[in-house]
Amino acid sequence: MALITYDAASKWLASRQNLSTAMGSGELAVNLASAVKVRSFFSAKVGEAHILDELRKVSDQFSAGTIDRASARAELKTFLAGQGYKPDDVAATPPDGVSFKDWERNNAISNLASTARLDLILTQNARMAAAVGKYETGMDPDIKERFPNWRYITGPNPREDHAALDGLVLPKDDPFWLTHFPPWDYNCNCDVEDCDDEEAQASGGVKQSVNGTVENNGVLVKTLNNESGYEFNVAEAYDSIDTAAIKDPDLRLAAVEQTEIAFGDRVQRQDDGNLKIMSIKQEYSNWEDKGLKSAKTWQALPDPPEMVPSEARSMLEQGIELKAGDGSNVTLGKAVLDHWEIEKGKLPQDIDGRLSKLNWAVETVKQPNELWKQQTQRIYLQVFKRSVSGYLGCLVAVGEDDQGISYLLKSVAAIDKARKGIDYKIIGGS
Repeated sequence: MALITYDAASKWLASRQNLSTAMGSGELAVNLASAVKVRSFFSAKVGEAHILDELRKVSDQFSAGTIDRASARAELKTFLAGQGYKPDDVAATPPDGVSFKDWERNNAISNLASTARLDLILTQNARMAAAVGKYETGMDPDIKERFPNWRYITGPNPREDHAALDGLVLPKDDPFWLTHFPPWDYNCNCDVEDCDDEEAQASGGVKQSVNGTVENNGVLVKTLNNESGYEFNVAEAYDSIDTAAIKDPDLRLAAVEQTEIAFGDRVQRQDDGNLKIMSIKQEYSNWEDKGLKSAKTWQALPDPPEMVPSEARSMLEQGIELKAGDGSNVTLGKAVLDHWEIEKGKLPQDIDGRLSKLNWAVETVKQPNELWKQQTQRIYLQVFKRSVSGYLGCLVAVGEDDQGISYLLKSVAAIDKARKGIDYKIIGGS
């Protein structure tokens, strides 16, 4: 018999998209549908992409068990201190020279560098990854046939609404689990275990929810909206999601672009510019799989000169014919403008900013550091010295018709996310 392996948790960790945002938890609750939340990595009021990248990197290491919580927290505090954040003070009272107000603020959950906030980020993401893995295992057809139910188990010091579920047994297909599969709120340390019908009798038998309500131990438990805004429907970790479900337009556009960069042609583009992310099980090999070094080791090219936006637009309307670094033909033309204007719906100043850096796309095609071949497109990547702009690298995706579209990348992490495909070729001097 072949050994059954379950890797949904690791696939889920790798497939989530970073969403940097200045929104608070309340705003995120309104603007992000649960299907988007379950497939994204974000933290309230963390709008800097490079900070979110570092949080994500360390958090994923902790979730995967390659680093312990104390080490992960120390690494993040050191990083955040270098970014101007003030870590919390471990003393029970303010140290000499530190006002109570400052000490209290530095210890608050709202302070990204506080122990409480970092522990919440690390622990919550690890519990969500564990839930994804547990759900995949429990829903395996053979296991589900043997154990068709889950029994709810409360953790230490449960909240009242969590404690009310202790011992509850429901079929694995009961919709109640879509809102109450642990963790279903921040700091939820509850769990579920597989349970057959016979075992369920010890817990009052197998129940059924009705319109989001279920009776347990003589108490009616209703589906409630968490005041915290937290949502995690573990079943949606396996589904396609539609970026149209993101209500805030700026956040939606950022999600579309970051998704295109990270997934390549593993996304389905729609006429309205939104994306449907395909199953996380459909993945390419990436740079780490190939034993390559991070893009931070690449030798950067000098920043190309900026262009007058109107002149760049005229050139794109006529079409720019290029000989790529791998010897193939590439055209930068109307597809670039359509990508920025029609699909993205960007503001005029944003489009002019992209047009002024058209030479970044040109040089990336002509002098790429790496080329990645995907099923329906080629990915050209390069880094620049970033003497003036806030950008670091450029990606040009070229379809089977040799028409290219381009992206400006702000971080090494964004470049590394794009380095995936069926095969690759090193062209530059990395």
